[in-house]
Amino acid sequence: MAIHLRPTPVESKLALTAGLADFLQPHERLRGELREGKLGLPVLSLSLDEIAGGATLAGAHEVGWQFLAGGTEGNAMAALIAQLEEGGPQALASVASGHEISLLLGAIDKVNSLDGTFEPWLLKVPGILLEALWLKATAGGEDLVLPFHTKSRQLLGKDTYTSAEFMGVIKSMVESFRPFDDLDTEVTL
Repeated sequence: MAIHLRPTPVESKLALTAGLADFLQPHERLRGELREGKLGLPVLSLSLDEIAGGATLAGAHEVGWQFLAGGTEGNAMAALIAQLEEGGPQALASVASGHEISLLLGAIDKVNSLDGTFEPWLLKVPGILLEALWLKATAGGEDLVLPFHTKSRQLLGKDTYTSAEFMGVIKSMVESFRPFDDLDTEVTL
């Protein structure tokens, strides 16, 4: 198995280095590793309306980049780069640390046990409080999805789903979550 990271856009990397001083103290332990931006993933989003309308993973839209530092033992940090205004420049939108970031790094580690070569993308479905790694097969194999942050019992049964299995499960969940989804259908970071 091999992971191929998508090249980071220059604008995203510049936004990362420019914004860290506003979020982290110079002595912050993971600041240097995060600033290097060696592990960056594109962030995609699907809304409940899009899923109910028949969207597939290919219909997910890119909303930013997430850079990661640290490890799976709880000392982990992530920086989210987003376009804060439509048509505006990218900027560092948030820095987070803790368990959820360790879960993401753990999901990336799990990819090493899979057969195939993949490009990992971070998929968020905010309406059902779900984050997953979408593993885009790069050598003609099948795309896979690894949910890593969810409270949805429907997704806790397996570690890895084909994209069709994953979309089938989350489509079945949409109607029960839609009454609570009174936010915009677009993710605004």
